[in-house]
Amino acid sequence: MKGYYPKYKGKTNTSLISGLEAVGEKDLSREHIVEIAKKNGYPYYAGTNSENSALLTLLRTGGLKK
Repeated sequence: MKGYYPKYKGKTNTSLISGLEAVGEKDLSREHIVEIAKKNGYPYYAGTNSENSALLTLLRTGGLKK
């Protein structure tokens, strides 16, 4: 699946998982989140707050790669 996720327009204090779910992502497994992170510049994604926040910011701007 190529392209970008649609812009997330929900609550600003949401989690990355909730944001992805809100834009229609069905696979919310850890493995899939790791793959999304890799595609968006986090090859060693560990699930830290700062990483999740950065990925959520990309989701809010429509810049998160699928």
